[in-house]
This record gives sequence, C-alpha cells and structure tokens, in this order.
Amino acid sequence: MRRPTSSTLGALRATCAAPAGGARKRGRGCASILCILGLLAAAPEAGGAEPLPSGLSAELHDVLEEGTTYRFRYIAPAIAEEGVDFLAVAGDMEALCTTQALPYLARQGHDAERVVITLMQEPVDFGVMSPGVTQFFESYEVREGRCIWEAF
Repeated sequence: MRRPTSSTLGALRATCAAPAGGARKRGRGCASILCILGLLAAAPEAGGAEPLPSGLSAELHDVLEEGTTYRFRYIAPAIAEEGVDFLAVAGDMEALCTTQALPYLARQGHDAERVVITLMQEPVDFGVMSPGVTQFFESYEVREGRCIWEAF
C-alpha cells in the first residue's frame, strides 16, 4: 500500500529522527511525542472507517499523486452487496471529496486541480484490471475550495 508523501511529512520525519548515536539525551521523550503527533496530523486519515451519507462506511486505502490530480482510494466492502449501485454511493464520493480530500490537500499545501475518489470492494493495485471486484469512481475539479463534479 502506497502512502502519501509530501515535503511537510518528510521535513517532520527528518526533524523527528534520533540523533547519531541514539536518543540518549534527557528530555528527548517529550520531543518524540510531539514529533509523533505532528506526523499523525500531517498524514491523511487512514485506518478508520468513515461513515458516509448512504449509511455505508469507507476506509482510506491510499492517496496517489499524478501531477495536479490526486486519487483518494477507499475500501468499502458493502458496495458489492445487492442493491448498492453507483447512484447509491454518488453522494458518498462527493462527501469524501469535500470532507476528506480537500482538508488533506489544504493541510499539505497541495495545489490540486482534480480529485478522483474511488470506492473499492477490496484493495486492488492501481491500474490493474480486477473484473471480480466492484469499484466506483468519480472525478471532481477543485475550484474555489470546492469539489465540482466532472462528467466523463
């Protein structure tokens, strides 16, 4: 699983690294705790299921950067259930763009032109055909701090 990288996250990691010879200086424990909190604040929300407007939930799998396009890929096993179709989750994808993707991009200082939200039944490698796995995706233009739906 690829996790997002950024100059902010890299700088925090460098700042938090133990000095040569190990972390033996007194007081380093408090600095380490502050560094860990900084790293957590810089990373996108991962590992926790997000409740969605449809009543389903999704967990962030990864964020992929392609120039000024950012792909936020979520695992949502329930999308494979009978009766769940694209129309049932279209509002979920817009909500994820607005409540998850935009705040993440703002925290990271990324200048995104487009956000693509993907809901996957189970993890799949990006770009690899997986005909047995239900997936929905939607693209949004980022304009004036909003997600604007783009018809394909």
